[in-house]
Formats: sequence, structure tokens, C-alpha cells
Amino acid sequence: MGIIQLLIQDLGHSFNRGFLFRQMNLTLDPGRVLGVVGPNGSGKTTLLRILAGLLRPREGQVCYGV
Repeated sequence: MGIIQLLIQDLGHSFNRGFLFRQMNLTLDPGRVLGVVGPNGSGKTTLLRILAGLLRPREGQVCYGV
């Protein structure tokens, strides 16, 4: 398995009450560590589900590159 870069472009997700997060952009280079913190209901689990491919974002995209 090769070294993988994570690229998040204009990512957003919403439920009935509105957007949890919107216009999220991030480039995570190989070997870097990222922590996800925030209060209850801020979208941490939703973001991780999107990154794992278990949930489709309402807008934007997640790209994995070698």
C-alpha cells in the first residue's frame, strides 16, 4: 500500500435542521495527524463517516491520492 494524501474540497453536509458544516477545505499530507474536536452535534461523526465512505456529502468532495 502506498502513501496516501487526503484532499477535502468545499465539503458540506446538512440534515433537516440545516448545515452541520459547509465549505470545509483541507489537504492532509502523508504522515500528518489530524484531530477532530467540537461540541455535541457539531458534525464530528458525520465528517468521519463521510471520510470513511459510509455517507455521501451534500456538497463538495473527498479525494484520496497516492
